Amino acid sequence: MAYSLLRSLTRRPLAGAILIAAGSAGVTLSHLNGLTGLCAASGAAALWGLWCVGRVERRMTRKLNLMIEAIGNSDYTMRFGGRWAMGDEKAFNDALGRLSDIMREEKMAVAQKEDYHTTVLNVVRTGIVAVSDDGFVRQVNTEALKTLGLGVLTHARQLDSVLPGLEAQLMRMADGESSHVSLSRHGQEAQLLIRASSALRDGKRVRVFALDDIRSSLDAQELDSWTRLTRVLTHEIMNSMAPMVSLSRVTLAACEEGQADCETVRDGLRVIRDTSEGLVRFVESFRRFTSLPTPVPRLIAVADLAAEVGSLFAAEGGGISFSTDIRPDDLMIYADPSLVRQVVVNIVKNARQAMTQSGVGSQIMVKGFSDGDVATIEISNDGPAIPDDVAGQIFVPFFTTKAEGSGIGLSVSRQIMRLSHGNLALRRDAGSRFKTTFVLTFE
Repeated sequence: MAYSLLRSLTRRPLAGAILIAAGSAGVTLSHLNGLTGLCAASGAAALWGLWCVGRVERRMTRKLNLMIEAIGNSDYTMRFGGRWAMGDEKAFNDALGRLSDIMREEKMAVAQKEDYHTTVLNVVRTGIVAVSDDGFVRQVNTEALKTLGLGVLTHARQLDSVLPGLEAQLMRMADGESSHVSLSRHGQEAQLLIRASSALRDGKRVRVFALDDIRSSLDAQELDSWTRLTRVLTHEIMNSMAPMVSLSRVTLAACEEGQADCETVRDGLRVIRDTSEGLVRFVESFRRFTSLPTPVPRLIAVADLAAEVGSLFAAEGGGISFSTDIRPDDLMIYADPSLVRQVVVNIVKNARQAMTQSGVGSQIMVKGFSDGDVATIEISNDGPAIPDDVAGQIFVPFFTTKAEGSGIGLSVSRQIMRLSHGNLALRRDAGSRFKTTFVLTFE
């Protein structure tokens, strides 16, 4: 009991202060009265009081250091108490507990904000990459990884695997500067608009790059523009037929009144017939482009599709071979069989015509493979390379280099692929045997 009381007294700064005061007074009085024993006892009491006060101070300092270290390690569970804590020490312990709670709540609020910002970044359709000056990627969203065709991005030097020199090009960009970059992704050409800015994070500058795949937007705008143009031209063409209708009425009226001979009538009708047939064919081309049937998709074996197309052209011969490479053998796509077959047949037919007319090339290769959830069909040929000025326009409706071509085959083919939730793109490789490849992707 006495030990417990003594221990309690040593833990209380007030007791130490009382001992210091009493000991100091005792030393003074005993010294004046010549009481040596009392003087020694009073001095011991004063020293004991000083030790008690110092012990409390050391204990509180130790607690404060332990709490700071725990918070630095994200440990907010540490608490100080004890049955001997009273007065200022108990208030000090309670204050440390409140500090820990405040820091924990602040940490949770910061984590929630980071989760919110990460969610927002992963929802937007713009790729975001934040890179520090040392090249390490501080933040990247899902759209950026998809745009770049990467599964993970931790350092800016990985960008060179997407396009050689891309890291240096991005790190040279100034704030507010934008740049266009062309790169190949999953066998397709992508057009990226990259915008640069910077911000401070943890006191360090971070370069922030926004990546937008403008190819899809350009393609959609192109399609919309040509659709509107088609409607206008159709209207104008139909209006141009009005004079021919008037001519036919005048001719008929002259015949009925006996004012026209048969030869004149035949010549007039022949002009009307030829012009009308040409206009009908032209209007039909527009109609085919703007009125595609709604796809009725089902599972298609790519190997069977390639075999069917190969058999269609086998009889034509001409020294041009048709080969396939489908992996795995049971590769499947989900699309409308007749529409996809039309796309493949059109591409193969164009390749054969180009090789036959130029006398260059002898092989058409159809490859099929899968990359995760994306199935790809590549149709390559070793015929003449497509010139740059032609390659940029081959998907434009009614553009053709053929004397008797309508110029809608590849336009319709790309539109079919879009309706099938896929895409049709051209890939050129001057250093390969197969310089021209059309890539069909199905998601």
